[in-house]
Amino acid sequence: MKVLSIINRKGGVGKTTVTANLAYELKHLGFNVLVVDLDSQCDLTKIFDKKTAEKNYTIIDLLEKRCSIPQSIVKYEDNLSIIRGDKKSDIYLPNKSSYTIKKIFSSKLFHNYDYILLDHPPANGNIPFQGLIASDKVVVVTDTEPFSYDNLKELILDINIIKSKWNQSLAILGIVINRVDMRRTQTIKSIKAIRKAYSSTVLIQHISNNSAVPSSIYNHSVLRKLHWRSPCIKQLNSLAKEILERL
Repeated sequence: MKVLSIINRKGGVGKTTVTANLAYELKHLGFNVLVVDLDSQCDLTKIFDKKTAEKNYTIIDLLEKRCSIPQSIVKYEDNLSIIRGDKKSDIYLPNKSSYTIKKIFSSKLFHNYDYILLDHPPANGNIPFQGLIASDKVVVVTDTEPFSYDNLKELILDINIIKSKWNQSLAILGIVINRVDMRRTQTIKSIKAIRKAYSSTVLIQHISNNSAVPSSIYNHSVLRKLHWRSPCIKQLNSLAKEILERL
């Protein structure tokens, strides 16, 4: 079992979209995958959990022991499940009897998953902090806009502080450049700048800004289920394989 945090402190870079599609591509490659929605916007939950019943337990319910681990896991398809997000997760403060995310993942019930992907909110807080402490690796998602990649240095510094103080096994697996439009001169300049600054940390495979992506978001779905001709599907599949190679 490997736990991956998908993260960027800047919103709007397509982090949740990458998380959802990466999870689905890993499932497509034959792995058993669990996604955990740590973002109070709960967009990942909207993709992978279509149920509307009142007894839909969330990650906060699990941490606060209001449900069991099996009750918190919602099956989406064979080999792909989700623990739902909670709209109150950005203001969550644990009490002395609460579980931590790391403690939850120590349960043998999670050992049948090959990969657990944590979709982080674009902010600091107790929940994302716990997520990083529970993770093996971090995948950073950025787009080519200056406001998105200007904060990478500070984000990497924060991750290294958590590594040094609370999780010595934590490491940055790679940086994914998302929403790439190679028709724009500024995009090409930005990609060169990111690769120069972060060298081999940047993953080779980028994800294009294809029209199929907003369409899939609108339909609360992953690309492979809606747009099988989109070039982004091949890119996401290559990204999944590149991440597996680095692991």
